[in-house]
Amino acid sequence: MKLSLCMIVKNEEDCLARCLQSVASLVDEMIVVDTGSTDGTVEIAKECGATVYADEWHDDFSKARNASLEKATGDWILVMDADEEFCSEDTRVTRELLDDETVKGYLVKIVSCSMGDENPAKARTHRNIRLFRNSPHHRYEGIIHEEIDLDHDASLAIGEAAIKIFHYGYDDATDKKKKRRADRNKELLESALADDPNDATLNFYMGEKSFNEGKWEEALARFKTARANFAPGGYLQPFTAQNIISSLIEMGRLETALEEVIQAHKHYPNYSEFYYFEGEIFTKVGQHGRALKCFKRCVARRYLPAVRSHETRLHDDAMFGVGICSIQLGFDQQAIEAFTDCLRVNPSDTVALDYLGQLLIKTSEPLNAKAKLGKMVDSTDPAVAAILQKLF
Repeated sequence: MKLSLCMIVKNEEDCLARCLQSVASLVDEMIVVDTGSTDGTVEIAKECGATVYADEWHDDFSKARNASLEKATGDWILVMDADEEFCSEDTRVTRELLDDETVKGYLVKIVSCSMGDENPAKARTHRNIRLFRNSPHHRYEGIIHEEIDLDHDASLAIGEAAIKIFHYGYDDATDKKKKRRADRNKELLESALADDPNDATLNFYMGEKSFNEGKWEEALARFKTARANFAPGGYLQPFTAQNIISSLIEMGRLETALEEVIQAHKHYPNYSEFYYFEGEIFTKVGQHGRALKCFKRCVARRYLPAVRSHETRLHDDAMFGVGICSIQLGFDQQAIEAFTDCLRVNPSDTVALDYLGQLLIKTSEPLNAKAKLGKMVDSTDPAVAAILQKLF
């Protein structure tokens, strides 16, 4: 099976070579559509073996994406951005996926992390369809936060691939570049919403922007509009419910947030993160016994099948919640086990380290406590070393 890489770029000379080199041994051709670079992007792409096409930017990401798809000659297409890198260990399994005749596309894990640190405990991850069959029916929709439409052939499935793409956008972009991106995206969203103010997906992403800016009321209104207009079964619906609850919690409307959690349990029974929000609400009102049960339920359900493409670290936050509630209830041994699990997932979690250290000192000799902690963490990490120095 022939595999085509398809990309759109503009002024990506700082990171493009890394991206193209990461897939050089995987793909059979590299299609790069440049939308107006003024730096060395085009030259770098050609040096790496890509075929470059110039295309005018029309304030429409889907239009640019589709222009790259139209140039592909492979049986399958892999879509990446310049600030990403394909996991080299996944080359062989990716080629094997192309032979599955029952699948039309795959959800790929996108790991947003810092350069040189692919520790999933520190990264934000989500799943996105990045690998799919080359078909004239498979085209992107939406001027921003574009999504590939694979609905044409209902007889084929969308699989979940055990492959990873690392995203380094936050490292690669300067503050000025980040601001330009944010301003551009906001302008595109506002323009699209002016044409269709009830569009569910546009309201969802505008709600996320408002939430990240601390505009809770505005975010809540956007998320509610999105929920009211999503078609049944949309993959963003559970995430919309989560964002509604988060907005209410930030606004201090805990009773309403709890009502939303109860409804979410009914609609998404396998969605374990809602137990985390329930625990957070009970913690805020001082009901630590009830909060403890909720956090435990969240942790116990971490391996249930995912019901959406986004993933969160709330299971790890829930384990931390188990530790905090256990302290409040006087369950020291349970708290020790919880914070130990937190450090097992993320040895650089200095907050969990601090709590665990205090508990170990309380329940055993300081020397024994120091020895136990030394086996769990990297004492050469300055932040970790500072906590250890404070404790001992």
